[in-house]
Amino acid sequence: MDFEYYGISEETRDKLIAERDTFIVDYWRDDRHFSRHKSKDKGFSSRIVDKNIYENLRRSFYASGGHYEYQGVFNGYRQSEFIELHLHNKYILIVDFKNCYRNITFDHFSKVIIPRISSLETPLPMDLVQALYFPHGYLQAGLSASNIICDLVLKYNFDKEINARVHQGSTVLADYSRYYDDLHISASNREILQDIYKKIKQISKDVSLPLNYRKCQLRKTDGVKILGSRISDGAIRISRQEKNNLRAAIYELENTQYEDRSYEHRLRSVIYRLSRIYRSEVGANNKYTELLDHFRSELDALTQDYEPHEIIELQSIK
Repeated sequence: MDFEYYGISEETRDKLIAERDTFIVDYWRDDRHFSRHKSKDKGFSSRIVDKNIYENLRRSFYASGGHYEYQGVFNGYRQSEFIELHLHNKYILIVDFKNCYRNITFDHFSKVIIPRISSLETPLPMDLVQALYFPHGYLQAGLSASNIICDLVLKYNFDKEINARVHQGSTVLADYSRYYDDLHISASNREILQDIYKKIKQISKDVSLPLNYRKCQLRKTDGVKILGSRISDGAIRISRQEKNNLRAAIYELENTQYEDRSYEHRLRSVIYRLSRIYRSEVGANNKYTELLDHFRSELDALTQDYEPHEIIELQSIK
């Protein structure tokens, strides 16, 4: 193991493996097994090694090729872009896995996935990977590298096979996106999607990643709900929940002192949520323009140390 690369000593490595519970706590949430670091200190040993394992795997994911845009969530794309890819197609296939993390085992990751990764900057400390992310044999959610491990498993088991079917030379037969373990394939030809679905079902059996057949569906794109947003008339309709989240974000901002260190962060959160609604919703009217202009001016004033403007009410957002 390259101890300098991963930012810990040999002694600390041994302690992380032998006394994992000193550094990490495990808990259940929504029928999923999560882990979190016991300390928020960036210098905490488990946080350091978790971050460095994550960075090593993330860089290898995008350096190793074999993927297209909107497959994997660590390349800077926003959630709305994963949805917009499918707006112009008539049919969409939605694939959902049953307890995806619980069915990713250390044995599969170490023996099947790792040998296929040729671009790791430095070898992974597999004994440490097993202790941190697979303490019960299956992948824990919650740690920084947990999602990229899942991403790699889905990339090498599913992405390459699906891409081989949606791309024939320079011809694109369908559009494929994957946001974490949510797979969406859309096309104007229903038969193409049926053929892809058959292949996905076969792969899921071969690699023991069962599908949640109750949530898998092949249907018309119009009216479908993807990643919390509904597609209607060739555009994204923002959900009521997102608008409620915007209201909550503005309420938090209104109740935060201007001098508070979190003020700018909350202001940027409001601007981001407003921008998403404005860009995505059909018929977004002057109420969004007015609000965006106001909060952007607020941010300009804040970064120039001016006094903040009075926050306007959100009565017009319904």
